[in-house]
Amino acid sequence: MRASTTTVRTIDLDRDQMLILDDPCGRMRVLHGSVWLTEAGLGDDHRVGAGEERPLGGRRTVIGALGPTRLQLTEEKGSGPAAPARAWRRIVRAARRQAQRMQFGPARAEPRV
Repeated sequence: MRASTTTVRTIDLDRDQMLILDDPCGRMRVLHGSVWLTEAGLGDDHRVGAGEERPLGGRRTVIGALGPTRLQLTEEKGSGPAAPARAWRRIVRAARRQAQRMQFGPARAEPRV
């Protein structure tokens, strides 16, 4: 028999920092600040402010901070005691990939010769 486990993680994002989640299932609550939420395959984007909560439906999700923000991600899995560690590793891998892709500050134009 497999037990259901709930994983709750708190993540801090700076302004314009993004978090990409590959297949989140659960809920996202904004504790402080606000984010722009985009889910693959859905035509609507959402601005989610402090105190608001949104379900995450298992689609690739991009969360962009509109200012200093603190998020709470809740994921429930029925796949045994190793689920929290796997979920956390997936979040960390996604954050590392995103950090490698990000450019901080405005893009600089190449000088014309």
